[in-house]
Amino acid sequence: MKATKLILFTIILFMVSALQAQDIEEKVQLLFKKSQQVLGDTRVFGIAIADVDLDGDNDIFLTNYIGSSKLWMNDGKGNFTESNQDFGNSEAHAVAMADFNADGFPDIFLLNHAAPCKIFFNDGKGTFNDSGQNIGSIEEFPGMITCGDIDNDGDLDAFISYYQLPNRLWLNNGKASFSITDTKFGGEKSHSMALADVNGDGFLDLYLCISDQPDEIWFNDGKGNFTDSGQRLGNATGYESVDAGDINGDKYVDFVTGNSVDGIKIWLNHNGTGKFIEAGTYIEPGSGICKLLDADLDGDLDLFITGKAGTKLLINNGKGIYSTGQVFDETWVFRAAFGKLDSDNGFDIVLGKREGTGGNSIYFNEFKGSNQTASPVRKGPYLGQKLPGLTPEIFAPGIVSIPETSEWSSSFSPDGTEFYFQRIIENEDSFQVKIFETKLIGNNWTLPSEVNFIKGYNAGAPHVTQDNKTLYFGWWRPNPDGDPDFIPGRVGRIWYVERTSNGWSEPRYAGPGMFTSSDKEGNVYTTDLTSRYTNGRTYLVKTKLKNGQFVEFKKQTLVPNFGEPAHPCISPDGNYMLFDVEGGSHLFVSFKKTDGTWGAAIDLTDHGFDVKAGGATISPDGKYLFFHLNGDIWWVGTKVIEELRPKE
Repeated sequence: MKATKLILFTIILFMVSALQAQDIEEKVQLLFKKSQQVLGDTRVFGIAIADVDLDGDNDIFLTNYIGSSKLWMNDGKGNFTESNQDFGNSEAHAVAMADFNADGFPDIFLLNHAAPCKIFFNDGKGTFNDSGQNIGSIEEFPGMITCGDIDNDGDLDAFISYYQLPNRLWLNNGKASFSITDTKFGGEKSHSMALADVNGDGFLDLYLCISDQPDEIWFNDGKGNFTDSGQRLGNATGYESVDAGDINGDKYVDFVTGNSVDGIKIWLNHNGTGKFIEAGTYIEPGSGICKLLDADLDGDLDLFITGKAGTKLLINNGKGIYSTGQVFDETWVFRAAFGKLDSDNGFDIVLGKREGTGGNSIYFNEFKGSNQTASPVRKGPYLGQKLPGLTPEIFAPGIVSIPETSEWSSSFSPDGTEFYFQRIIENEDSFQVKIFETKLIGNNWTLPSEVNFIKGYNAGAPHVTQDNKTLYFGWWRPNPDGDPDFIPGRVGRIWYVERTSNGWSEPRYAGPGMFTSSDKEGNVYTTDLTSRYTNGRTYLVKTKLKNGQFVEFKKQTLVPNFGEPAHPCISPDGNYMLFDVEGGSHLFVSFKKTDGTWGAAIDLTDHGFDVKAGGATISPDGKYLFFHLNGDIWWVGTKVIEELRPKE
């Protein structure tokens, strides 16, 4: 299978990290090798890694507290050149890199002490311009920033901590114009924080680290309103950092804190309830900075720590028990960030340090274990993958698309935290079609696993609706009494589950059909098979729903009149539809005209697509097209489709 470069689109901020550590054994192995290059000799409190110029490799942004912050451009081989762009000389203390104005390019949110905080917009080529907005005022002394869609409106908001003020929430209007909310979180000693859905309701909750006081958990109602859970965790005596992730492999979000005096403390989430249990005593005293990563690419989360106890990598045995993996000859490390910086599948380390201590270091992952291909980095949007351009690439090789099986259709949840896909497992004795899921827990994606609502029958073609409330899928189980079986023994029936506070509901029958797709208006499209055995034809239809079931099909008239169109894929805005015409292959696209009818279908094989490509789906944000080809799921920017739109 073709290897695809991976990208770790990371937000690296003030003090970070997570995981459990119990039995620490001194068993050292070399995983990372230090680069001869250093990224300046400056005082770095913030690091961000992203592909700012969209050339397929990750670049690095370093804040500078005693000079100008710098952007370092990657040549694709892990060699970096300093950009000449000016980001001010304003005692920069932290940075977040993400697409704040929804144009598809990573922007910069820079926290300053000697000036108001600033946002710089990316033009898509790695050139940044000041947005003109001042976030806060001078001398508020912000400490850390962490970002997420707090109010579930589709854009990234920002929590900012301050050294002498309570933490505050800044909401994004969708265009990177931020306004502060009234709620004050913590007090003057509130230091670090992490966002994660800890109670399974789909909303990002807040962990507050508070120096010299117990930490706090705040629950989000989904609209950006937070309620103190009443939990008080620990009573550390130094400055703290925190990170979130599944520590012990139970698929629930746990927390780890690093404390500049007491060291590392783990808090385990009790059965996904959002109530946390202390896991042992403090370890590694003086380790104030900790960071979660899968260093050896084996599917569990390892732990990078630094502080008075030294700079170390602790390796997870899969159950949250750690042994020392590597000791780094580094002192005065203020920040650590992780991302793929060279051409292999492993991800690498960038250290931000104090000036005069040897410069800001890069460590390249040298791990050559068998899992390096089988389990690449899973961190950040879209499973941490390099965002595709106009050339199709295999999606998530070694995670979703693997050599041993065949993957077909897929669906992201609209909030981007869940990914569902169909996997075919075939051998001499069996043929199984399963739906797998992977979820973003904390900052990391879980290993794909089979969904729990499929019981004993083959199932495939998952689709999550745009309101994130329903998941449709095809199921091979017998039809309800009185409903005909249009393709005996095969998928020709659509079922659905609904999202509840405890996960997905029990499956319910929706009606006959094959493959579903929906737009933001709630219209659901499928393949009508009811005439398959009367005239040998299929039709693409828009359904009318009543109590979750299909009660009417509105046939979509296509030009030309195809005999067996199937697998409709409607764009989120409803303005174009993809489909295939040869039993799951040979893609076409039709654009909606101003009168509401479909225009002449365009053959995508005339525009570079393989004739065997089929089963198209589109990401909920409308930016990426996914399709099946040669047993793998591929993806490409939807700009390749938009460029085909006829001009009326």
